[in-house]
Amino acid sequence: RNNQIYYLHHSLLFFLLVELVEFVVEVDSMRGSWTSFTPRLEITGMRMLTSDDNSASLEIDEVYGEVDVLDTLLSGSIQFYALVSSGVRADLDVDAEGQLSLRGLPGAAGDGFANPLYDFVFNSERLGFKDVSLSIHDGEEQYRVFVEAELWRDQAFRRFTMSLLSPSREAWFNVQAEGEGDLLEFSDFNGVFHLETHLGQLAAYAEFLTPLGLLVEAGSADAELWVELTEGRAEVAAEISASDLQVAKTDNPGRSYRADSVDGTLRADYQDGRW
Repeated sequence: RNNQIYYLHHSLLFFLLVELVEFVVEVDSMRGSWTSFTPRLEITGMRMLTSDDNSASLEIDEVYGEVDVLDTLLSGSIQFYALVSSGVRADLDVDAEGQLSLRGLPGAAGDGFANPLYDFVFNSERLGFKDVSLSIHDGEEQYRVFVEAELWRDQAFRRFTMSLLSPSREAWFNVQAEGEGDLLEFSDFNGVFHLETHLGQLAAYAEFLTPLGLLVEAGSADAELWVELTEGRAEVAAEISASDLQVAKTDNPGRSYRADSVDGTLRADYQDGRW
């Protein structure tokens, strides 16, 4: 009977792993255990292989997970109490529409991948990503991004923190958010969001300002954004400070405008479909 439980246990863990990633995976070691009715999974040396030359598009040094068996059986998809990954390295491609996909795995993009990922992330009770290194390939440009993130959920309450650093672009982002309610129903979600960022090379993000008719050629900026959601009402506040700014109009790129410093604040309320 002990042998039957052992093989059933490891078969379940293997099934959960395959269902989670849905790609060819290699692991150096996988160990499982039970605590009460909670299977625990520990993986070291996990590699997700590309479909062409079997090179590793995603590598994770360590993965620890606690599976929610009841919710997994009821929902038909894997549910975790906790999933923590550390030492993550990934190669990502950016397509013409700006969507990210794992290099060599074209199926790992679009709604076919994003929708199950959304369900997985927001149904888990605790997710952690430590020491994450992303190598992003955007046309001829390649740059590296370092990420730390954690999501914690208790019933309908969620807390999320993330830090992001891009040394080559001299940029960093810190995000903190928490709230309670249905994320898909604006009027039923109450929470707060805070973003703090430094952009040392504004020209690297020029594409985000072209809809405003501006072409950013040089400069740096610091910004903070606060959003508070309360029963369908949103209160927004923002501060921005830019220095050594050089911009041009998209319809007249030959003429540039310079400013040593630019400061601004924004406050707005949204309710009943109106700002």
